[in-house]
Amino acid sequence: MTKSIVKGYTDTPVDGFPALSIPGAPLNWAENFGIVQDDPGSVELRNLTTPYGMSEAFRFAQRIEKNVYGSNFDGDPSSILPNKQGIRTSIVLNDIWKVTDSTDATYEKALPMMASLSYVVPMSDVVDSDDVAIFLFRLLAGLFEQGSSLSDGINNQLHGVLLKKAFRG
Repeated sequence: MTKSIVKGYTDTPVDGFPALSIPGAPLNWAENFGIVQDDPGSVELRNLTTPYGMSEAFRFAQRIEKNVYGSNFDGDPSSILPNKQGIRTSIVLNDIWKVTDSTDATYEKALPMMASLSYVVPMSDVVDSDDVAIFLFRLLAGLFEQGSSLSDGINNQLHGVLLKKAFRG
């Protein structure tokens, strides 16, 4: 018997936006990053191409989650898998950018940036890496407005507007 995953949502296409394309080049881990810390369950990598004072570091961590169903599960209790365990993975990016002034060579200010992502998936042979990738891309799609440029949703969030345009009166 073959098991498959059924997702509980339907995506209605948005006119003029057949797919979401996220800009940015793939990271060259082997050439640009070095290991700063490597402990059981976590590793930190630092970008070796950044100048002093403008560091970039990724931290990856993983641990066993005892019960993936927890308090967020609102389904039928009989649908719970016998193995309730899962894997919690988290990624943190710390970056320092800088601001300079084209008319004042001495002007330089730091812009510390931090982003984190954490996800939990059940320990199940049914869930594969493609399923998790779709799940994570769906999460990232939540940053953006419907049918607009990538920066529109983030610009709204930077100004304290969290409610999507589609729900504003």
